[in-house]
Amino acid sequence: RGLEVGVRKIQLTHLQFADDTLLFCEAEVGQLCLIKKILLSFQTLSGLAVNYKKSAFIVLGKDDEWAQQTAAMLDYTWVKLPILYLGIPLGANMRKLSSWQCVIDKVQKRLQSWKSSCLSRAGRLTLIKAVLNSLPVYYLSLFKMPKKVAHELIKLQRKFFWSGNKEGRFIPLVKWEIVQQP
Repeated sequence: RGLEVGVRKIQLTHLQFADDTLLFCEAEVGQLCLIKKILLSFQTLSGLAVNYKKSAFIVLGKDDEWAQQTAAMLDYTWVKLPILYLGIPLGANMRKLSSWQCVIDKVQKRLQSWKSSCLSRAGRLTLIKAVLNSLPVYYLSLFKMPKKVAHELIKLQRKFFWSGNKEGRFIPLVKWEIVQQP
C-alpha cells in the first residue's frame, strides 16, 4: 500500500534518486516477503544485484523485538531512526542543536583549513559569504534553522573574520550586521 503523505493522503510506494531507492510498505511480514521476492526476481531478470550490505530495513510503528525477528527471518539489516540519507538525518528532531551538528562541524572544518592570519579582511569576508554561508543551504531547503544553530554559526564566522593575532583575541571594529550586508 505504501505511505500516506500530506492532506490529500497520496500513496507513496517508492522514492528514487540516482542509484538509491526507498520502498515503503505496511509493517507486515507478508509485504516484506513480497518485496524480497521482487528484488530477487529483479536480480534474476536483469543480471544486476542488490547490494544488501548497503541496504537497510527501517520499521515504524512496531516494537524492536518484532523488527529484530523479522529482519533475522528475511536476512535484512535492521536500523533505527535517525539515519543519514542523502546527507539529511531522517527521523531526527531538527529543532535540536545536535541534529545540526554536522553542519556546524563542516563550518569548523572549513575554517580550520583556512589560515585566517594569511588572509585580508576582504578575503575572509569573501570566504564567509561565498563558502560558509552556502554550507547550510541544503538543510535550509528542508528545515527551519533553530536560533541556537544560527547564533553558533555566526559566532564561528565572527571569530574567523575578526581574528588576526596568534593569541586568538579579536576586536570587532564595526557591527556584525554591517559586515553581513551584501
